[in-house]
Amino acid sequence: MSSLQKFHRRTNGKAAGKLIGSAAPVAGAGWYLGTAGDGTSYMYVAPKSTESWQQYGSYGTFRGITNQLDGLINTNSLNAYAVGVHPGANYVKSLTTGGYNTWYLPAKGELTTMSSNKTATPFSISNGLASLYLSSTEYNATHVWVLNSNNDTWGNNYKGGGGGNYLVRAVRRTTI
Repeated sequence: MSSLQKFHRRTNGKAAGKLIGSAAPVAGAGWYLGTAGDGTSYMYVAPKSTESWQQYGSYGTFRGITNQLDGLINTNSLNAYAVGVHPGANYVKSLTTGGYNTWYLPAKGELTTMSSNKTATPFSISNGLASLYLSSTEYNATHVWVLNSNNDTWGNNYKGGGGGNYLVRAVRRTTI
């Protein structure tokens, strides 16, 4: 288990699951996963109903967006480019659900943590593309890290440009 997963599993006495700051769940606000790897914030996962098919974008260009632990940094870096260049990052940045608009595309490590908590954060489980989730972590100029939720394995798949549509599941953080 990675150190990021250990941080995320430390839930400060709260069970992982649908909990947003109070005993009553807030519709559309997401799933509480515990403390984020930075030690100063909580991590939440957007509801499954907000998933969207998206491409990473910038096929053929290496942006250097390789942070595996902080998707917020990655998403902000991707969104610094023109609108539409990075569809997955643009989608989560514009997402508003449960009264929150601070969602971002998870980094590779954050997506691993989400997948390891499948009871709290349901994923699409099927044979084929419906099980591939996009991370914000770039692999190279033509590929991005993608998680297969059927078997929790990682692949480096096309960013776009002739293929590369993946499910996007947004996350957000709040200060402890």
